[in-house]
Amino acid sequence: MEIKSSLVPLIYQNIRIQNPDKEIVFLNGSPFEDDDNNEYKFMKLREIQQNANTDKLIIMQSLNQIQPFLYDLYNMNYIIKDEEKCVRIYFDSFSDYLTPVKDSFRIVILVDKKSINEIDFDFLNRFEKMKITFKELLDDRQKLLAKKIINDIDFKKHIENAKINYSLKELLINCGKEEIQGLIYYEMKKNRNKLNENKIKEIIYNKIIKILSQDIISILPENHGIREMYLNEKKYYNLKSYVDNLKEEGLKKISIIYTFDSTAVAIDGINNEMKFLISNIIIENQLERKIKEIKYQNEKTFSNDIYINNKIIYISFKQINSNKIQLVSEYIKKNYKNDNYKYIFIVHIQRNFNSQIHNIIYSIPDIDPEIEQLFIDNLNGPNIRFKDLLKKMLKKL
Repeated sequence: MEIKSSLVPLIYQNIRIQNPDKEIVFLNGSPFEDDDNNEYKFMKLREIQQNANTDKLIIMQSLNQIQPFLYDLYNMNYIIKDEEKCVRIYFDSFSDYLTPVKDSFRIVILVDKKSINEIDFDFLNRFEKMKITFKELLDDRQKLLAKKIINDIDFKKHIENAKINYSLKELLINCGKEEIQGLIYYEMKKNRNKLNENKIKEIIYNKIIKILSQDIISILPENHGIREMYLNEKKYYNLKSYVDNLKEEGLKKISIIYTFDSTAVAIDGINNEMKFLISNIIIENQLERKIKEIKYQNEKTFSNDIYINNKIIYISFKQINSNKIQLVSEYIKKNYKNDNYKYIFIVHIQRNFNSQIHNIIYSIPDIDPEIEQLFIDNLNGPNIRFKDLLKKMLKKL
């Protein structure tokens, strides 16, 4: 399947909705620099081997380094042993393992359309191929709704008219045409097409306002629907208020917070012993070691303290390594689903003043019930609504 990489989580969640009785395993290739080694390949191949004799569906992305070892599986070169279908999975040049394969076992491989020409042609020929865009999955009524929402928002028009000396377009997260089409498809499928257009629009607008920066809001006209919702409904203007206000309600397992603050800024209310930089992690296995180390030290120090502040682990991402968000979030959901900790990802964004350079902010669509996403421009900012701030005279600030 050929798909835009930023939409992979949408595809993943929609496949889950369409296959409620089937367990789905998502195998995402590591973006860490030192993970292209034999140990890592062996680990991923073992996961496939362990699932091949089940009813599971495996969705794979960015694992090109292990594909040559699976050609017999893809070609269905079965060997019958003890009345079971088996296939050879090769782990290296010298050994292979005969692996039982169940008839109902399936693999879907997601390929970023930008890198399709880099994929080996012989490998592609082993599969039924499908190009997916959400526009093709929407019915006529849903297409009209998507077009209306996109036209109503029209951020690009307002950005082009704004006289700003840095790129505002790069600050738009999860509100492109394909993302909105995907959200409509996802919400309709999740609710079995029972939602009316106004409800769908409300859901999407509520997701968008949480993840917009004040830079974008400030250039929108006063009667813009998103601007009005943002000014009236935006809740959190610093990290402390976000954590404090959700002590009673409970944080979601993972929060992803985008901010303009740098990684060097000391953040109010954060215990630095509970925080680490993802840029210091060079292999996937280091994640486990770092998280275990933080938990051990925390529980040793606060063994009798149950406050939520001591049960939050903060992971900082520079914009350049925000491509690791998806893997780290899936890793935490898989390995720490039942622990009593919450995880806050802080993604440090830089405004781009160089029109010759395109700085990408990697993100995941706001659809996962275990993940909260929001933009807090200044993590240590005053707890003043942007609506009130705009009314103040500059000299009074």
